[in-house]
Amino acid sequence: MSANAEMLAFFQTQRESYGRMLPERFARIYRLWTSLLHGGGDCDRHELEREAHSLAGSSGTFGWPEIGAAARQLELAVTCGDEQAISEAIAVLEREFDIHAD
Repeated sequence: MSANAEMLAFFQTQRESYGRMLPERFARIYRLWTSLLHGGGDCDRHELEREAHSLAGSSGTFGWPEIGAAARQLELAVTCGDEQAISEAIAVLEREFDIHAD
């Protein structure tokens, strides 16, 4: 196997591994948002922002640009404290996760 083929195979394996972790990551984001809706504090808000930031950065790297873009919108909404925009970004993420759940 050539070095190029090995690199492509390695990247595909990494992408698949990342994809298997995506539902868990979305579940964590959703739990944090639900906690905030029910009176969670700044700790939950900061954690939600950090999770969205991490997902936004890593998703594109591993071949999931739509999820990355949706996570970036979530991060910006959390930063601004706009609850309506957060809800909308969560809904977009949920749709993206459903699309990529196969």
